[in-house]
Amino acid sequence: MVYVASIGKLFAAPRTEQAVLVIDPINNVTDTTTLSGLTLTSNKWSTLVFVPTTGKLVALPRASGPVLVIDPHTNNTALLPAAALGAATSSMVYMPTDGQVYACAVVGNEILSFNPESNVSTVIRSPQFLNSNQHSGIAYSPNTDELYLTPFGARALEIVSLSAPAEFVSRLQAAHTRAGRLGPTQLEYAQSMRGVSDHVDTNSLRGIGPNVAKWAGIACCNVTRKCYSAPQTADAVLVMDLGSRRTDTARLSGLGVGGEKWASIAYAPTTRKLYLAPYSHPSILVVDPLANTTGLVGNLGGALRKWAGLVFAPETNKLYAAPHGVPLILVINPNTNATETIPIAATGSILWNGIARVPSTGMLYSAPQDANAVLIFSPATNATDSTTLDGLGSTPNKFAGIAYAPTTGKLYCPPSIGSTVVLVIDPRRNSTAFLAIRGTGGGVNSWSGIAFSPISHKLVAAPADAGVALVVDPITNTVDTASLVVGSAEAGSSKWLGIAFDPSTGSLVAAANKAFDVLVVESTVNSTLLRPFTLGVDGPTLNLTAASSGLMCSAGVVQHTAYSHPVSVDFGARFFHGAAFCPTTLRVYAAPHDATAALVYNPFTGTSDNHTLGNLGTLANKWAGITFVPTTGKLYAAPFSARSVLVINPRSNVTDTQVLGGLDSRFAKWSGIVYVPTTQKLYSPPYSGATAMLVVDPVSNVSDVTTLINLGTATQKWQLRVIARCSRLSALSSALLSFLLGLFSS
Repeated sequence: MVYVASIGKLFAAPRTEQAVLVIDPINNVTDTTTLSGLTLTSNKWSTLVFVPTTGKLVALPRASGPVLVIDPHTNNTALLPAAALGAATSSMVYMPTDGQVYACAVVGNEILSFNPESNVSTVIRSPQFLNSNQHSGIAYSPNTDELYLTPFGARALEIVSLSAPAEFVSRLQAAHTRAGRLGPTQLEYAQSMRGVSDHVDTNSLRGIGPNVAKWAGIACCNVTRKCYSAPQTADAVLVMDLGSRRTDTARLSGLGVGGEKWASIAYAPTTRKLYLAPYSHPSILVVDPLANTTGLVGNLGGALRKWAGLVFAPETNKLYAAPHGVPLILVINPNTNATETIPIAATGSILWNGIARVPSTGMLYSAPQDANAVLIFSPATNATDSTTLDGLGSTPNKFAGIAYAPTTGKLYCPPSIGSTVVLVIDPRRNSTAFLAIRGTGGGVNSWSGIAFSPISHKLVAAPADAGVALVVDPITNTVDTASLVVGSAEAGSSKWLGIAFDPSTGSLVAAANKAFDVLVVESTVNSTLLRPFTLGVDGPTLNLTAASSGLMCSAGVVQHTAYSHPVSVDFGARFFHGAAFCPTTLRVYAAPHDATAALVYNPFTGTSDNHTLGNLGTLANKWAGITFVPTTGKLYAAPFSARSVLVINPRSNVTDTQVLGGLDSRFAKWSGIVYVPTTQKLYSPPYSGATAMLVVDPVSNVSDVTTLINLGTATQKWQLRVIARCSRLSALSSALLSFLLGLFSS
């Protein structure tokens, strides 16, 4: 089952049914007639994934059969031939680095790949995998460029590297050996993570230029696993590779020196390109990070300081720039390179600074720099609102930047020179509040830009004039201006302008404006150390030697390296079904199917633990599919034969089978579970024993099997294996997601 944000609906692949199940979670309506007539074999498909580059859904065949391609906007379907596997597939995932879809075989050593651009499928075989191994899921990790296969009947977690550069493959192999992942399972690990803290590095990426306004704004690209800064006066886009501690100002150069050209940048997954909104330049700059090319689009006039802040909205697949020096919202269609401007009733030479999206509503919010109110914008209707959240005063330079925190559902704006408080916006209540800052503060452009870290669950604002980064804890409503000191060497104003989270390293990266170095804020595990570091052209690189373990096989130009991690289990034949990455503990959690405990995997030490979250009973086929919910910080597993949803608190290492209990005892009720941000609820499709969708409200702890009903009595109707990423989508059940997050950042 996949949630497609652009139309706000869920789609479940038919396994034995003759129609795709379409769910409208806002109106609580199900549809099994629009995408029907799929009268093939009874074992058709088990998973749908969303491909952002084509805007379509893809299902690879579970058994022998065709590939199913669905256009969710036109409701057109196509059946395409598929290469034959030796066994049925169990799960799929979309990989953004090569734009292909991968499915793992339930039994054997094969992976099926599908290119949605050419509609060609191929079979990849790895001799490292045992033919008897069984897998219940597959997931792609953007920070390691690897696929992870969940153990079902197998006693090993299997890992496939899909990295083309031999240097990166070697680095991964060395890292695996260093982490002990290829050795015996160590069951002695049974403690929860004692804490996640941030530290700042100001030594690694150094020496990127003089004390002039070089770059402003930053975006990270999961296709190249690099970060990019917009050239304000610099001649080139700054490319930052945090994994190798290198910067590059040569590949994307020739843009001219001076002129305050661009000051904001965003990535569009539909085209896999970066877009830079014009600040004082008349045109949009488009960066192709794969081809390392740039191009100019449009002519939006010669006004100065036009737009500051850019965000991609999956509801419309367009980008939106915040009005800074002009009373116009800029809209960019990355698929056509067309632009439009939407007027706003506002006056003043400087208006708003920064723009952020609220996933639950799709609404956009801009921070008031000189404006009296927060700007609210609906991408769906193009409606603007600059009066609801007003009364913020006419003082100039109040706030610079805005970011959304999923843990509270609120937005946060750091103070510039004209303010000494953090602005907090509650979009659900349409209200504003302020967090006082104690200690360091004040000065021109005190902080500029703010970003949320899913690892530490805190927001960090880039220090423009301040000597420390601003840290906001949205859970405790506290502000810290003492921990992340950047040092006296980085003095002056406008040091860093803009900050973003880099998923490839788990770090926050700030754009160097007048600073000599790029600022990187890293989250560390089991540490109270808070220290800064920076990136420069002459920074150190990782020199790791390749490990001898792992067998290589080839498929086209992509190299595939296979690894296995043994897992000890205590009960059953089908041990775990589905897994999810937890950003609060940096662990991977697999749902117990026959096993009596959930499996916890620590990628930092290469150890697994399947007894701490134990005592879950010897009932067979208990849960199938698991996901993390950011609003509660907990994991939820779908009841297959269990009578309750399994709730895991990863912070306290406590499981709960009572709060969402009371479900019937039928076999094979639901398979897989997905969180939908627009309703802030969980959805699990009926498999065999149930005829209704299971809907769970994780905040109020209420389960509902009476709203989305009458979905048929057939067996193996619909199955959720993986939810594909589409900006606001998350890969989840039956897959190990991104469990090497931050491996190279410490």
